[in-house]
Amino acid sequence: MAAPVRRRLVEALNKEMFVAVTRRFPGDATHSGFIRELDASLVVVEKFHDFYSEGFSLLRIDDIDAIRQRPGDDLFARIIKADELSRADALQSVMDEDGIRGALARIQSRYGLAAIHCETGDPNEDEYILGEISAITADDILVWVLGPEAQWELDVDTIAIADITQVEFATPYAETLARHAPPSPSGRQYE
Repeated sequence: MAAPVRRRLVEALNKEMFVAVTRRFPGDATHSGFIRELDASLVVVEKFHDFYSEGFSLLRIDDIDAIRQRPGDDLFARIIKADELSRADALQSVMDEDGIRGALARIQSRYGLAAIHCETGDPNEDEYILGEISAITADDILVWVLGPEAQWELDVDTIAIADITQVEFATPYAETLARHAPPSPSGRQYE
């Protein structure tokens, strides 16, 4: 399955196609949008809901089941480009030869905020952590959690890198919430 998926990802990236990326996790299976970056094991998708950019998702290629174009996707692509609705110009590359660990380090330094997903295949068991990456070790990342009421938790959460299935970054939701929060425990103020 990996070779056909990779070919379709390369095609979607090179042709700037609006596509549906379907993953093996039922809770958040389909990402609709543009492929913005691609390496041997990871892909960055700029996700859209209707014509609204929801930011970027870093995904493991091994978790992807299919890449397809649906009726109307070409129209969506034309509208998004014509009305300049993409956030692609704001994307600073997160791909790195160090795989997901390197990508996480770049997200930490360039964006700070990230929504970390640890999906199991059972939506009742999935984890979602929004916060600021504090540190990256050989096996884990440490995250200061930003709660839904725009307050930072003082203790860091430890997340096993092997458990991470998706990392969202540069999302309007997280950016807006962080602007209304006090400075993070690292002292960073989001504007």
